[in-house]
Amino acid sequence: MKTIFIKLSALSVLFFFLIACNDDFLDQHRQDAVSTSNYWNKRENIESNLAAIYSVNIFEKWEHIRLLVPEFLRGDDCFPEHFVGWYGRTGNFTNNSSYEGSCENKIWEKYYRGIFYANQVITYTPESEGVPAAVKDSLVAEARFMRGYYHFELYKHFRNIIYMDILPQSLSELYPPQTPVDQILGKLEADFKFAAAYLPEQWNADNVGRATKGAALGYLGKSYLWFKEYVKADSAFNAVENLNQKYKLVSASNWGKQFYGTLENSTESIFEIQFRQKDVADNRYNMLQFVFTPYHWGEMVVSDTLFNAFIEEVGTDNKWDTRLTQSVAWYDSLEVDFKGEKIIGTIVGNNEAIIQAKDIPYYKTTFEEYGVKQARRAGLDFYHSNWIKHRWIKKYTEVGSDFVGDEMTGVNFIRMRYADLLLMHAEA
Repeated sequence: MKTIFIKLSALSVLFFFLIACNDDFLDQHRQDAVSTSNYWNKRENIESNLAAIYSVNIFEKWEHIRLLVPEFLRGDDCFPEHFVGWYGRTGNFTNNSSYEGSCENKIWEKYYRGIFYANQVITYTPESEGVPAAVKDSLVAEARFMRGYYHFELYKHFRNIIYMDILPQSLSELYPPQTPVDQILGKLEADFKFAAAYLPEQWNADNVGRATKGAALGYLGKSYLWFKEYVKADSAFNAVENLNQKYKLVSASNWGKQFYGTLENSTESIFEIQFRQKDVADNRYNMLQFVFTPYHWGEMVVSDTLFNAFIEEVGTDNKWDTRLTQSVAWYDSLEVDFKGEKIIGTIVGNNEAIIQAKDIPYYKTTFEEYGVKQARRAGLDFYHSNWIKHRWIKKYTEVGSDFVGDEMTGVNFIRMRYADLLLMHAEA
């Protein structure tokens, strides 16, 4: 009897525990493990996630090329030398996001990845217990700027997009319907206005390149301009021009240096993607030079429309506008009639241009050496091929430093500069 009583007592105690506790009792958590409940309490962890948001612009060796090249190919400035491969399809507007290696596929994939990273920071940072409120506002503002920036770029490329301003918690939220076009501006406006309210006008030297109040206001104005809200655009651009952190145009003699790596983050820079040549392990180098220059792919050929527009401009020395020789490189011996003077193109146009090109590694030797190699690869006679008549983009070729390999440079890519903003303001 005693044994039975003990067994029954043990069963009753077990039954009591079973009915007195819920499933949470069975969930055991390691106190030293990282989880969403403690990870976001540290500012350095939030900063690390902010870095991941920016990194989408420079993600992996080749992919940032696919993010940036369409902006050159879809205007009147240049065209692909060969209508093959992803650059040719992009130039012909025949590319699509279903093609794995396409520009569109990478733009869609990478920018939405950046938006996901931003939404994590925006969702979890306000709940952080270890970060002061003012700091949290600034960190969230930075993430909201990047969320607005990526959505604006997506709208620019696709028009019909999904504005992901939540962190999905269910399958239905992960695959929402497209956002009506008439609602996109309001969402961009909310993100950029919040960013402008809490971002600093400038960062210290260790944080150059991070989003600022000027960048937020600049993209707010640009968004208004794209949606034809001209009065609002005018107001936003005015706000940029009236900031205590004054932006100003660089001198004519320094204009090209903004694009060669010798005058980065200049007084014109409003938002600039930061590349570093030596960060090979982190893939933080720029490879646009590989696409632009004739020694490698040489696919980005400057159009006659752009070249002739430069020729028509009169520079301060009553000769060619210096922006021509800082923007375009060419070999051909075509005679150009400029103000009654016959100017013969040699390596890059004229003596001044040759001097400016000496410090640019890809242009240290003659174009003929490169052209012969390219022609031989294609089975062509260089002197009777179209190659000799081509002109190439000279921007984003690095000056005065050794390469890591043949194609990797540390030249930043300027997404918005003061000159752009002044032109947009004039349009508004």
